[in-house]
Amino acid sequence: MQFNRNTVTLSVGQFASPIFESLNRMKPEHMSFSLFLAVVADDYVKKNRTSARITDFDHIDVTADLPLFYANILKWEKHVNSLKPDGFKKLQKRFSQLGNIINKETEKRL
Repeated sequence: MQFNRNTVTLSVGQFASPIFESLNRMKPEHMSFSLFLAVVADDYVKKNRTSARITDFDHIDVTADLPLFYANILKWEKHVNSLKPDGFKKLQKRFSQLGNIINKETEKRL
């Protein structure tokens, strides 16, 4: 994400929507939602600077198309094994794309 612009767009899915609605109810009237979200994020970062990582939350039961990138590999194995043919083809295509990017970067660095 680039934050040096005036506007940043977030996609708010069905699981994030109630969280954002709750935050909006908590927001002081004189404060914009974006500033309030920044204050909340700043508070979280200050309180959890060294103790929390995104992988600490990969056990939360949230329906998603894919596991978190750094989720336990067993979750990935289970997900890959459960994919229907179309989903498997999409994942295989993305895996190839990532492999190409990694191979190009490897050539640069070696």
